[in-house]
Amino acid sequence: MLDRLSKNIAICKTASELKLFQSLQMKGAEMKTTKNIVVLILAIILAWPATWAVAGVRGKITKEIIEMAVETSARQTPRIVNQSAREVATETLKHAVKRHGDGALRLADGGLEFLEIAAKHGDDVLEMGMKATPAARRALTNNVGLLPLARRVGVEALELEAKCPGLSQRIFATFGDDMGRQIAKHVPSEDIPRLFQYAQHADNPATKQALLKQYAKEGSSLFERIPSKLVLSSGLTVAAIYGTHRVTRPFDEVGDQIAENSRLAKHFINLMMIGAAGLATIFGCILLWRFRLMPWYGKKITQPNQKDSPQAKGGVTTDRVESDPARRVPALAHQNVSPQIPD
Repeated sequence: MLDRLSKNIAICKTASELKLFQSLQMKGAEMKTTKNIVVLILAIILAWPATWAVAGVRGKITKEIIEMAVETSARQTPRIVNQSAREVATETLKHAVKRHGDGALRLADGGLEFLEIAAKHGDDVLEMGMKATPAARRALTNNVGLLPLARRVGVEALELEAKCPGLSQRIFATFGDDMGRQIAKHVPSEDIPRLFQYAQHADNPATKQALLKQYAKEGSSLFERIPSKLVLSSGLTVAAIYGTHRVTRPFDEVGDQIAENSRLAKHFINLMMIGAAGLATIFGCILLWRFRLMPWYGKKITQPNQKDSPQAKGGVTTDRVESDPARRVPALAHQNVSPQIPD
């Protein structure tokens, strides 16, 4: 009985100690968390003035940079810029920097005209200016009438105007928006007028699409294969585009293969020359043999020996024939000579 009671007392003592240990551990964790929170708050309080100071310095630097960019751009503007125009350009550029970052400073390149247009027509002009090249931005400043087209089709209208001034609206009207974008992106400036000229003589929109597709494959050689005189005289059709291509395609492929494998082509040409020389030699020998022009046909025939002559064998000599009238006529007949009978 006493042993059991002592065991229960020991168990209760152990449980109470364990509970006390757990409570102390929880209090330590809470104190550690509180300490971390206090340290974090103190760090924020200490860093707050420094953050404001850095932000103030950065804002001051950005403002000075914007003012310098505007001033530099004002010097490049061909007209005289007054103070009010400078202030408008500065505010517009500040707004662009806040919205698009420091990269918006390039909008001031080349003059203040683009910033003035952006201040007048809205933020979408700033977005187009961020995507466009400097030449495209200058194209918009030279022709503000492109703005409706640029809003409809995108910055490609400005890029096309930069490549070919005065043709962008006509090209989009001729080809359509989708093909006009492809021309602005992929066609060089020197080929755009000729492509536009060919499209003007096309019989239907499908022909224009085929023209652009074939140009993407052939490039400038398309204009050499289909002369402009032919297009101006008879127009442009799909049959003219693909028909001429089918006729000249095998020769073009041969030329491409020769250009790619020049060493093999040179070896083949050498073999062909050797074969042609051999055939010419054989043919020449056959002609010489046929017309008996070989060297051995020119040998002199030797005269027979005196021993083998008819006179040596007891035959009739010429003197006897001439002296004997009876034998004279047969001998002359044998020689195919008509006899002369004396009167």
